[in-house]
Amino acid sequence: MTTTTDLLVEERPVSGPAGDDVGATIRVITLHRPERRNALSPALLSAIAAALPSQPSGPGQPVRAVVLTGAGVCFSAGFDFAFLTEEERARGVDPITATADALAGCPVTVIAAVHGSAHGGAVELLAACPIRIAAPDVVVA
Repeated sequence: MTTTTDLLVEERPVSGPAGDDVGATIRVITLHRPERRNALSPALLSAIAAALPSQPSGPGQPVRAVVLTGAGVCFSAGFDFAFLTEEERARGVDPITATADALAGCPVTVIAAVHGSAHGGAVELLAACPIRIAAPDVVVA
């Protein structure tokens, strides 16, 4: 498991039908700022993009899929605007799109596992994932 302050990345083995190890993994990327409802910072967005596999699964690339989720009570409260300067806000800087593009272009399937709520920029990340699985009580805004 790889841990940064705000992101947990772990590889979970995939088992075959008989429970045997097939040499493949699922990469679980967990937003880990529960005290800020997993609000997205520029560093966290960069770390998400960096944690994605760069090659399709196959020889030398055991990751078959990525699961993106959040720790704590929700998926993410969206972007934490405290990280933008007044000038960046006035210019309309978009810190989310590069990470959303990385998710959409990932060479393996990315699954968003959503619970609690997802707001603002977090919705853009969800939209970039080809598969979204939501708990029955999820609020997306």
